[in-house]
Amino acid sequence: MNFDVTILGCGAATPTQRLRPTAQVVSVRDHYFLLDCGEGTQIQLRQYGIKMQRIEVIFISHLHGDHIYGLIGLLSTFSLLGRTADLTIVGPPELQEWLALTFRISDTYLSFPLHFIETNKSSEWIWENDFLKVKSIPVKHRMACNAYLFVEKPLERKIVKSFIPHYRLTLDELLVLKKDKPIHREDGKVIEPNEVCSPRQQVRKYFFCTDTLPLKLEDEDLIGIDLLYHEATFLEDHVKRAKETHHSTARQAAEVALFYQARKLILGHFSARYPDLCAFELEAGSVFPQVECAQEGTKYSIEIIESR
Repeated sequence: MNFDVTILGCGAATPTQRLRPTAQVVSVRDHYFLLDCGEGTQIQLRQYGIKMQRIEVIFISHLHGDHIYGLIGLLSTFSLLGRTADLTIVGPPELQEWLALTFRISDTYLSFPLHFIETNKSSEWIWENDFLKVKSIPVKHRMACNAYLFVEKPLERKIVKSFIPHYRLTLDELLVLKKDKPIHREDGKVIEPNEVCSPRQQVRKYFFCTDTLPLKLEDEDLIGIDLLYHEATFLEDHVKRAKETHHSTARQAAEVALFYQARKLILGHFSARYPDLCAFELEAGSVFPQVECAQEGTKYSIEIIESR
């Protein structure tokens, strides 16, 4: 069961031949979700062989142009391709107004139902399905901006078949054990899930955190994340500029990763002023070694880890 993140764009405000504006696709169990939609996102989707019609939800962090200017074109293309499946967009309240005004002025009509979920100024579980839930977490930028935490829901435990006759497990007991709960029999015997189940799979987590001052949030859901994408617009030589524009440096992003006890850090949202990104990995790596710079077209997979 896959849990992948594909980078479509990892540059800051100004698009270049080398770096496109922010956009990425999260794929969980072959369901597709788009994070931000900078200029040229639909071209990047084609470039890297991602079937755009499979996108079910679009999560927008904030309304600066380098995070939304590709959205109008993408939605229009969905219609031109004959999409009929519902699409949900999660983002700031003003996003719906901006889309409606643009569609009206450009005489654009969509061929599919569009649903909006508005982010708030407080953290909340904002969207979920049968196997995944997403938390919207306000961060500190020049305008309202939200990071998104993707958390896989726990899977049912798997019973080792040879233990079924050994413990004489009934159907009702199997259902309880699969939910990771113990069995209490009338004779006083207790059967724990770990006695009869294969090792449980750890819940996988991905945190998308872009355009913010470095924040160490007291949120237990963020502790032990598998993969953290954190903006690193600047290096420490421009730390004053980072603070003025409400952005982060590579070192600051690494300190955040260390605080959250992340397994891996991906840096992104690089300023076009830096021709060589190697310095970002060096700066962050001195604080948090499990780091690399985002590369457009690269897929980062979160593997399943089993534990008792």
